[in-house]
Amino acid sequence: MATNNSHNIYSPVDVADRDLPRTERVFISHRSFDKPLATAAAALFESLGVHYWFDREDEDTHRAAALGMAGDQALVHAIERGIKHSSRVLGLLSDSTRGSWWVPYEIGASRALGRSVSFLVLASIRGMDALPEYVRLAANYWSVDELIRWAASLRGHHINVLTEPIAEQLIVEVEQFVPRHPPTITLRELSSRALAAIDLLGKGETQQALQLTSTEQFDWLPTRGGLVRDLAYDLLAPLAFFRLNEQQLVDPERHLLQLVYRSITQHYELADLPPLLTYHPELAGWRQRRYHEPASSWLQGMSIEQLAERLDRFLIVPDISYNRRLATREEFKAEFDRIQQLSNEHERRSLGVLVNPLFGFTPIDRPVYWRVLALQQLLHQAIVNQSLEAIFDDTTRSVVKKFIDRDA
Repeated sequence: MATNNSHNIYSPVDVADRDLPRTERVFISHRSFDKPLATAAAALFESLGVHYWFDREDEDTHRAAALGMAGDQALVHAIERGIKHSSRVLGLLSDSTRGSWWVPYEIGASRALGRSVSFLVLASIRGMDALPEYVRLAANYWSVDELIRWAASLRGHHINVLTEPIAEQLIVEVEQFVPRHPPTITLRELSSRALAAIDLLGKGETQQALQLTSTEQFDWLPTRGGLVRDLAYDLLAPLAFFRLNEQQLVDPERHLLQLVYRSITQHYELADLPPLLTYHPELAGWRQRRYHEPASSWLQGMSIEQLAERLDRFLIVPDISYNRRLATREEFKAEFDRIQQLSNEHERRSLGVLVNPLFGFTPIDRPVYWRVLALQQLLHQAIVNQSLEAIFDDTTRSVVKKFIDRDA
């Protein structure tokens, strides 16, 4: 085990589970040519108080070679030891390693032991299209800022808590390989992603995947995560973008995005438009009734105050320069998963209200939210200046067009 207060738990001999730290432990998986980045990442973990497994001198590989193992066998031995002693895996993915079959091997070995896998993607790989699908299914981080926030979350910090001050030199060491800040994203990209999410919600297979896990007992987060997280991020990220950039936007984009922002808070007004929808989701007994009368009793929006507070909490984060930025998809998903595993009712309620309309979604069971989505589709289409195939019936389209004309 590590000594001198070091958080590196690497040991040349196997350590029993009971003797490992009772906290998250990160196996830094890397190839030899990425050793400088691995060393820099380990220093960041050390500064943040995160335990990690880092075979700094490649002792496992050398020991295996001394026992007569060939190069591939020695590497397998080193990988399996690291995964065995850790609770999570961080793979360093560079242009030199992305074609290596060791990456899928590590993913498979990690998942077989129930270990979560994430990747720090080096600047030599440009864009998600450059990554194979099995890598894109894992959490991918592209910047120093994301790496620091992820490491801090392993100590229980939520997504928008500032980390302890980190020595600039430690940041600079990692910045030699990945940018300091996450890639920027444009409003048009966000609107395009929102349109894709709305289109997905119109498909039967998506609705099947969103079915409730239970209707017997009330739960603020009645889901296993997965698809709900991705859809929620793509639908809510433009709203957080507006909250961050309202003063910098210019019309017509500013006005259109403002209408998108307000749409989720106008669920009662949308329900009252003819043809009138029966909608009383906050009457006494709603916790039980929403499972039996979902169309009228399931809350399908939120107040303007609730929206602002939750966007600040889940989709806007302080970066390492103490400026506010949009949370990345992976950061939102990690926070979603963290809260889902908690028993803290306040945290679960806060997130649950934000994504509530998506749980068990179908147009029949969430007719008010269906109108919200139709309204958002029209507005996002205007932002990207692109007309897409309509997934809404004539009545719904007519309702939201009248609603837009009324507020024009």
